[in-house]
Amino acid sequence: MAIVKLIFPYGMLKACGGEREVTISAATLGEALKLVTSKYSECLKPYASPFAKRPWLLNFFLNGKRVQHLNQIETKLEDGDVITILPTLFGG
Repeated sequence: MAIVKLIFPYGMLKACGGEREVTISAATLGEALKLVTSKYSECLKPYASPFAKRPWLLNFFLNGKRVQHLNQIETKLEDGDVITILPTLFGG
């Protein structure tokens, strides 16, 4: 298990209990998302099983690298890693 920091985007703060970041212990990105979802059920619930129904609405970064370019939810975590969640932007 690794001790990592997960940073929420400002738009999700209310659903995440007002916390900007949390420290959790997890072995993989998928495990980290499940832990956060269990604590903040409204925060990541639509996205946590694995990248669930609408994977294109959130982007996950591990230490600044987009998770889609790594092993996605299977990505192994190490102590001190930082997971950042950013919403996908749409426009036209």
